[in-house]
Amino acid sequence: MIFLAFLLFACLASTFHMGAQVVKVSDSFFFVGFRMILAGLLMLSYLFFFNKKYFKIQRKDLWLFVQFTLSLIFLSYNLEFLGMRYLNPSKACLFFSMTPFITVIFERFIFSTKITFKKFIGLVIGILGYAPLVMAKTVGAESTVAHVAFFSWPELIMLGSVVCYSYGWIVMKELSQVKQYSPILINGVGMFSGGVATMVMALSQPLFFNVGPLVTNWPLFLTFTLLMIFVANIIGYNLYGYLLRFYSATFMSLLGFVAPLFSALIGYTLGTEVLTWHFFVSAITVFIGLIIFHQDELVEVTN
Repeated sequence: MIFLAFLLFACLASTFHMGAQVVKVSDSFFFVGFRMILAGLLMLSYLFFFNKKYFKIQRKDLWLFVQFTLSLIFLSYNLEFLGMRYLNPSKACLFFSMTPFITVIFERFIFSTKITFKKFIGLVIGILGYAPLVMAKTVGAESTVAHVAFFSWPELIMLGSVVCYSYGWIVMKELSQVKQYSPILINGVGMFSGGVATMVMALSQPLFFNVGPLVTNWPLFLTFTLLMIFVANIIGYNLYGYLLRFYSATFMSLLGFVAPLFSALIGYTLGTEVLTWHFFVSAITVFIGLIIFHQDELVEVTN
């Protein structure tokens, strides 16, 4: 089962590099809308024709589906790929390692969950671990945008994406574990409805702004978009939902730390990005924070 988790995060890491290429040749909102509508239709079609008994939602749970759609799909994805125009893939991927820290803060205020001393220490170390990354001298496209204190605007946008992403997985866990909905149905409904909302926003842009063509290279756009749908939307998120049945969301977040390392390896192999010592210092510090943060849970899993 652990092998499946590592395979999952290796696949998800590769999508950051695919996404970085797609946003170079397309409008990010159009890309997210196109990708989510197609992926959602594929999932919902599968359920409708092959597992129709799961193709239903109770009215009392509609608000949870709305929350999932807005947080994990509409807001998280649109903010992520807006930031990806300026950040390198490995840096963006490392930002998502912040998920467990943000998740526990949400759980503290929403569910009044206690934060143990170990979790608090891990939380502090983990958050401080991002300091070298955000304080490092920016290069490439990121250096051309405005900064707020030590943060560039793309970093703040990516942070907003991670916050929405973290909340979305709390809702996902509620829907899959407590309400017992199929991960395929949850993702299918969220992706399709979130994709439609994003596509409306993308096509409405010319009414308010002077924008160029939505896509400048259709072959490259379609190739990487279809690959990302297969790797992330179909395999990745449904496998993540499946693994949540065996591991907690926080333990999965710890395993997810391997994603930025896979991303760094991919970037180095392809020669598409240069990683400085700031990335590795942040990665090591964040990993130490995650280990302390999840120490009690790791003992439970080992036993």
